[in-house]
Formats: sequence, structure tokens, C-alpha cells
Amino acid sequence: GGLDVLARKVATRLGIEHVLANGLVSNAEGYITGEEVCNVNVTRKDMALKSFVQELNIPLSKCVAVGDSKYDIEFLKCTGLGIAFDPDPELSKHASIVIYDLRDILRYF
Repeated sequence: GGLDVLARKVATRLGIEHVLANGLVSNAEGYITGEEVCNVNVTRKDMALKSFVQELNIPLSKCVAVGDSKYDIEFLKCTGLGIAFDPDPELSKHASIVIYDLRDILRYF
């Protein structure tokens, strides 16, 4: 959890309008409470993505997924480009690209 803040910041810098990520709850003073907001089931990221892109009328073939664990297999397989980052060995078998330094992702865009 807690990736929503980072995802929104990156999206703003890149001009991306829509973000879907898990998050953390903040109280009225702006302090993180530790309570999580689960927008994406960790084991079913593929289903969350399919629903998200359907609402936005975006083909899955135009999407990129980046994952690192065996739970990301279906997520990577359902997109046009599946990138495994410092992955679980099982995930590597299903990825289009395997990288170990996140900066390497820039080569593909």
C-alpha cells in the first residue's frame, strides 16, 4: 500500500490523467494513519487493469505492466508489453522484457 502518492506525482509530471494504485489514509492533520486503501487486489492486478481500461476505452494491447513477483504473471500477460523488474524467476518466463535497474525501462519509451 501507499503507492498512490508516488503514482500521482509521477502521473502529474508525465501529464497522465488517470491513476489506479493502493494507498494509505491520512488524518485531518495530514499524518498517515497506517490504514490502507485497497484499490487493487495484489493477486488480481490483471482484473483491476481490465476494468480500469474498459472504463477509459483503452485497448490492453496499448498498456504496459511492470511487476516483480509470481502474482504479476497474469497482469503482465494481459498487456501489450510486460516488463519484469528484478523478478521472481517464475515471472521472468512470462515477461516480454526483464530488467534489474528501473532506469532501464526508459529505453523502451
